[in-house]
Amino acid sequence: MWEKYGGDGNGFLMELSVVNASCIHTINYQDRSVVVNGVLDDIKRNLRLGYDNQIYSCDLHYRESIKALMQLLYTKETKWKVEKECRVVIPLDNELNGKNYELKRMGLKIENVIAGYRCTDNMLRRLNEVTNSIEGAGFFVTERKADRIEKRVY
Repeated sequence: MWEKYGGDGNGFLMELSVVNASCIHTINYQDRSVVVNGVLDDIKRNLRLGYDNQIYSCDLHYRESIKALMQLLYTKETKWKVEKECRVVIPLDNELNGKNYELKRMGLKIENVIAGYRCTDNMLRRLNEVTNSIEGAGFFVTERKADRIEKRVY
């Protein structure tokens, strides 16, 4: 993971706990990836059908469109299954206007921050400062051993 997502040990990761799972969705894995254009075409077609066939069928076509969109958001190829991913999907509100969204509003809490084994001293100090400002969070650094990477308290 460090090589793939953590800047080859230069980055950091956050361990999160789930406080409220209502915004968290597990990923479905399948052998073939979802074709985005196909899903978007299905959504357009379903919405158009609902509009053309008047109000009583709008709801059905709307639901079919939402189902297709959810398939797009929550599906990945089987080769990624080892990651056991979840995705957070939340409605944005106008008050944010591009600002950060609080983790607790997403049902998440930071438990630990773990620095990569190649983080600079400056980065380690800054991460430690930020982590100390988060109630209950721990700060760890990793060390590369001959055959593995270990976590230790900073």
